[in-house]
Amino acid sequence: MNKIKSITTLVIEENGSTTPAAYEERDQEGNITLLKNYTEKGGLDGMTLFEFDEKNRVIVEKQYSNGESPDQVIKVNYNESGKAHQIIVEYADGSTSYKNYSRDEAEKSTTIEIVDQDNELEGKEYRKFDSENRILEETIFTDTGAIETKAEYEYNDYGDIIESVKVDDEGFETVRFYDYYRDDQSRINKVEMLNEDENIIRVDEFEYDERGNRIKHIMKNLERGSLFVDIRAFDENDREIRFERLMGDRPIQVIESRYRADGILEEQETRMGDGVILNRFEYEFF
Repeated sequence: MNKIKSITTLVIEENGSTTPAAYEERDQEGNITLLKNYTEKGGLDGMTLFEFDEKNRVIVEKQYSNGESPDQVIKVNYNESGKAHQIIVEYADGSTSYKNYSRDEAEKSTTIEIVDQDNELEGKEYRKFDSENRILEETIFTDTGAIETKAEYEYNDYGDIIESVKVDDEGFETVRFYDYYRDDQSRINKVEMLNEDENIIRVDEFEYDERGNRIKHIMKNLERGSLFVDIRAFDENDREIRFERLMGDRPIQVIESRYRADGILEEQETRMGDGVILNRFEYEFF
């Protein structure tokens, strides 16, 4: 299959005319180098440019809302291990912000200090990981060093979160427990979320087809009394051809996807309420 060079998303109007909705460019490695969004009338509504190094890592991101000058330029420096070492954000008003990363490999933790061009503290983030690189603790600090939010997580042998404890800036603690149920192929078919009193407050149920595609997701919020259902259909090549979201038994969104002979998405029709949006995707190849 030829490599994609660009994708243009067009909105097809009732009279058959088209209006651009988005545009994307990629390099030979498949990295997205340019993103454009458009207004309903086809005017530019934001643009992002990306630059990559020889290892396909983003090193520069330029964000534009309008005009020829970027609103901000984000530059990423990496250490010898390939991890982000410093992120520099340059703003249109001439100010600069720095995210400086320090890592403790023995403790498996990362601390990020955010400072301005005068080295004044703007905030701090701390994260601790387990041996599988899953987050055990995440703490966000304000510019005064006070805790803004804190979260701690515990996992089971499958890597699923089984307990979370979150504390907000007022010291209010939210505890959640999670129970998982699996089928004979170890796929999750039900998750129960419990509060600190171990009362079930949410239930998620899943169904799969014979090829393992998740075709149904039932979301029951027992606190709010709400019920949402996502239903997906796939073709013989496991491409999603239909998505339907129901609130109770009432459809609130339907997305139907059609593909080209080479398997690339060609059209997508979205229905919400009384509105219909038909998108067509046009491609350029290397």
